[in-house]
Amino acid sequence: MHHLDRLAHSFQAGVRAIGLLAVALCLVGWLGLGPSIALAAVEPSPPPLEAAPVSPDASAVPAEKVTQFVRAYLQVLALLDRREGELRQAETEPEATRLEQEIELEAFGAIEQAGLKPQEYVQLLSLANNDPDFGERIAARLQELEAEAQ
Repeated sequence: MHHLDRLAHSFQAGVRAIGLLAVALCLVGWLGLGPSIALAAVEPSPPPLEAAPVSPDASAVPAEKVTQFVRAYLQVLALLDRREGELRQAETEPEATRLEQEIELEAFGAIEQAGLKPQEYVQLLSLANNDPDFGERIAARLQELEAEAQ
């Protein structure tokens, strides 16, 4: 139980870390909010996406979306943990850019595999950061999934 409590308490810090790295590194450019650091060398940037409105009432987010978000969150977190050292060890800007591209594509794949579109992931991440009740809902689902895995 101690592990689950620690996991839930670290959720907000994890959300912020994911928010800073995943959104800035992996998603911001792709969503048309800035120059794409990853897709530019791989393929032409897609057109900016229309942001689907997130319900102002976070309690209206379906349980299925919460579960999809938590699964995507865990996959992106594992990806960033696994690849962070490589990115830090990049010796040149082109090497760092190449690694960022790989990480971005892997993050998109993990998010989509969980059943979300990248823009939905970003919206739910933002909602979790800005709405304490929704953040608690995410943390509770995170605990449930961790308990199921044991």
